[in-house]
Amino acid sequence: MLLSSGAEAVIYIEELMGRKLIRKIRPRKGYRVSELDEKLRRSRTRKEARLIHTARMGGVNAPAVIDVHEDQLVMEFVEGKRLDVFLKENEGEEKRVMKELGEQVAKMHISGVVHNDLTVVNIIVGKKVYIIDFGLGEFSRSLEDRAVDIFVLLKSLRASVPEKEGIVKDFFSGYSILPDYENVLGRVKEIEKRGRYRVESG
Repeated sequence: MLLSSGAEAVIYIEELMGRKLIRKIRPRKGYRVSELDEKLRRSRTRKEARLIHTARMGGVNAPAVIDVHEDQLVMEFVEGKRLDVFLKENEGEEKRVMKELGEQVAKMHISGVVHNDLTVVNIIVGKKVYIIDFGLGEFSRSLEDRAVDIFVLLKSLRASVPEKEGIVKDFFSGYSILPDYENVLGRVKEIEKRGRYRVESG
């Protein structure tokens, strides 16, 4: 069953022996030379699998990779609700969930993985807090890259659940397990200032 279809991937839900799975397929790009397109789709699929494996080895709750074949990635299906939906429907759970999310993002960054699309859409809350869809991720320990991850998340939270006061503080209470937490936080503030300047000067 088709779950979603975008420019970068088509996602299907399948079932195998009573177990729900996700099949992610990178579609062909007609504007690219066929040989190059195939090579890129395969390499990006393998890279995403490596990113997920590395994050999981570092203690991150991410979907287990079941199979990697050419431009297709088969993963376990994560049961739960999108972060913004969960926060709106579960009053009183914000502190616990946001602190756990902070810890998960810190573990991801400690592992040397940055997500590059860390929005509420890619965070699922079920029995645990899960980070999904590493399709735009990179291997990086750059202060800037980690700060951009946090900046994108904060922007997404402010847009989707602006009424939830205090959740940013709860997130950072979990994220503070990162050894150079203060440096990342300082860079996030710099990025926010840059953003305001670009808006005001435009």
